[in-house]
Amino acid sequence: MNPQTEDPLAILRDMAKKAGSQQKLADKLGCKPAYLSDVINQRRNVTDKMLSKIGLRRIVVRVK
Repeated sequence: MNPQTEDPLAILRDMAKKAGSQQKLADKLGCKPAYLSDVINQRRNVTDKMLSKIGLRRIVVRVK
């Protein structure tokens, strides 16, 4: 996995598929299944905490 080019949503979808369900992945990540579903379906944003749990981090670049 290349953190610079990987899409967090694609990673979460793949992880849910490998886990067998979003419920199982939510349990593994320590979040509520409804929250995970909302993130995967783009109804909520991925938090820095969630990114950290899947091995990514957010980098913000400000340009003048």
